[in-house]
Amino acid sequence: MLKSTIQNRVLAATIILIALTLQVNAENRLSVVRQAPDQISIELQNSEPVSAIQFSVNARGSITFANLTMGSRAASNGWELYPYQKDDSTWNVVMLSAPRRPFESGNGTLVRINFSKDFSKSADSNIVFLSRTEIVNPQARILSLFVGRLAWSATELSRPVVFSLGQNFPNPFNPSTTISYKLGHAANVQLVIYDVAGREIKRLVSQYQFPGQYAVTWTSADESGRNVPSGMYIARLQVENESSIRKMVLTR
Repeated sequence: MLKSTIQNRVLAATIILIALTLQVNAENRLSVVRQAPDQISIELQNSEPVSAIQFSVNARGSITFANLTMGSRAASNGWELYPYQKDDSTWNVVMLSAPRRPFESGNGTLVRINFSKDFSKSADSNIVFLSRTEIVNPQARILSLFVGRLAWSATELSRPVVFSLGQNFPNPFNPSTTISYKLGHAANVQLVIYDVAGREIKRLVSQYQFPGQYAVTWTSADESGRNVPSGMYIARLQVENESSIRKMVLTR
């Protein structure tokens, strides 16, 4: 009897642990990423279908927001973008999916915002954060969401770009192509291939690298070694908190 009770408790604890693990893995996340010295992007990583998004992007410090444009993930899925610039430090954004084309699980860029230094403002740091955030699934249910923010020293605004990502060659390609990039200083580097829906296809680089010129070949296969179909793919190079992308076309 005692043995049976202990086994039941262990089973119940195991079920709870699995449920908690699934809940953590099923996280939806909105993040602010600095793409270049004068540009940020808003990135969505979702584990559940999303059909509508609302958020405000706010700046504090010595920067002023300029134009806002649609990101690659939203554009490739035919989403509608309704931005409104409240002032030089706030963009309000509403995004709606095309009929029957919600974001399936994946990640990618929703919008990009250019900014400039405002010399009339004095600040030690710049902060970009999100407010009024909400994501909705196709059944009009509001989903749970983790929201990130970005901060950097105000003196870094004029810092030169510390890396560069070249266009892959050849492009279009079949079946392989080479992606070249240059690092200005040692950093943690990730080079990842995505499809146009924002799904991760292949992680080519994920390590600490020293300054220099690098070249990596992608053989148009996914993580399982299966050949991917013809179409457009995105190479994204992330160096610390900054990233750059290049579009690639595979023709089989």
